[in-house]
Amino acid sequence: MNIENTFKANAKQSLLTKIVELQSQIANGWGECIIPESSLDYSIKTIRTLLEEYVRLGLFSQEEMDEYWIFVNQSRRILRTRHAVEKLAQEVEKNKTNISESLKSASQDVINLVSQFRYPTEKLLKVKDKEAKADAEES
Repeated sequence: MNIENTFKANAKQSLLTKIVELQSQIANGWGECIIPESSLDYSIKTIRTLLEEYVRLGLFSQEEMDEYWIFVNQSRRILRTRHAVEKLAQEVEKNKTNISESLKSASQDVINLVSQFRYPTEKLLKVKDKEAKADAEES
C-alpha cells in the first residue's frame, strides 16, 4: 500500500468518525444528548472545513461531499429542533398561568412528540476501518 492511499483512507476515516460521533449522540435520544448550540456549530464547521479541504485535495469528489453534507444537515436540523422544543417547554412552564389551556395542551403535545424522537439508527453512517483500508490497498 502506498503512502498516498493510506493517507486518503485515514482522512476519510477521520471525517466519517466525526460525522458518526455527532449522529450517535443524537441517536441516544433527547435526555442523553445535551449538546450546546455553540458546540454543535463548532462540530459542523469542523466537518464542513474537512469536507471542503478533502475535495480540494482530491480525496473526495463533490458528489461524495454533498452526500456526507446531507447527513450533517440532518443532524443539525434535529438538534436545532430539540433546542427550540426545550425553549418552548421552558416558556410554557414559566408562563403557565398566562397561557390558555388549549395552547398549553398543544404545546405539551409538541414537546411530548419531539422528546420521543430517536435518530433512525439504520440511517447512521457506518465506520468500517477494514473496508476503508482494503479500498486503499486496491487503489
